[in-house]
Amino acid sequence: MPDTRALQGQVEERYSESAFERLFIELGGQAGKSTVFGDPVIRGGTTIIPVARANFHFGFGGGAGLRRVERKDGERSGEGGGSGGKGAIVSEPIGYIEIQEEGGARFVRTPRWEAKDILFLGIAATLPLIALYLIKGGRATEAG
Repeated sequence: MPDTRALQGQVEERYSESAFERLFIELGGQAGKSTVFGDPVIRGGTTIIPVARANFHFGFGGGAGLRRVERKDGERSGEGGGSGGKGAIVSEPIGYIEIQEEGGARFVRTPRWEAKDILFLGIAATLPLIALYLIKGGRATEAG
């Protein structure tokens, strides 16, 4: 009878390596300079090159196992397993490079909107509506 621990290790190694390799090959094929630098735009002697921050996100999982299959002619071992993963490259604009015709260059960071900023704007936009409702005594206005 084969050593079940050794066999399980071989199965796990075979399934996990192939999925892991496929995931990184897929992600590597998507990444390039265009992920971080946009196409240059030239206006009046000034060249603007958009710049982004690239983040790699991925998840991976897998498993394998042995199971005993009982048949009329006796016991027989079976194996099974599977693995999978998903990955993505996420680009987020962070600024631009400004190149002057005279030779000067600088990086300009663009403002970044965060969840707290969006929440603040939502509250600020809602407060006048709430105030108007309270001033009118909580009554809906009638058309007419």
